[in-house]
Amino acid sequence: MKKEHVKHLITVFLITIASVFFACQRGDDDKDVEKLKSNPSWEGSPEECDHDHSPDLVEVKLLINGVETDMPVTVLTTDEIQLAIEYSDGECNLEGGTVVIYADPEDPKHYELDQLIEHFYTIENIGCSSEEEGHPYYQSIDPLDYLLPEGLVRALPMLLRLFDNCMYTIGSYNILPLDFTVVKETI
Repeated sequence: MKKEHVKHLITVFLITIASVFFACQRGDDDKDVEKLKSNPSWEGSPEECDHDHSPDLVEVKLLINGVETDMPVTVLTTDEIQLAIEYSDGECNLEGGTVVIYADPEDPKHYELDQLIEHFYTIENIGCSSEEEGHPYYQSIDPLDYLLPEGLVRALPMLLRLFDNCMYTIGSYNILPLDFTVVKETI
């Protein structure tokens, strides 16, 4: 898929999510849920998604080169990064959903940061909960995707959120912080 096409799809997705959020603030939930369902990226059927609830994001741990690491931490561009995500989903429809990492909207440089660090990862081979599976869901990420240009610094940790395959939620949802900084290896 071409980079421009992916950027366009991401923009459409974010605008749709934002419109649902602001509609909920105004009380127009039903109209905007219908609009979201008509979105071409909609994967769930109306019957299975009408009463969908957000998956519960319990905990996220950072693994650097296979070792659990406390955050905040500085990692190198040559390191291997994995997220160990503890979760539970009552409707068991995370397969085909999305792990989203993005800049905190409260960060003073949010818009500039989000253009660089916002990434979407399709969820594959996942069960209903990490407890039932006996292990967390592991998501590998490329450190180069989070290397910021010199002089651009985050004031706040990045955020992580799960979306199931219905792409919207009823009720509250969990967002967890991710706090790592990627630097180039110096010789």
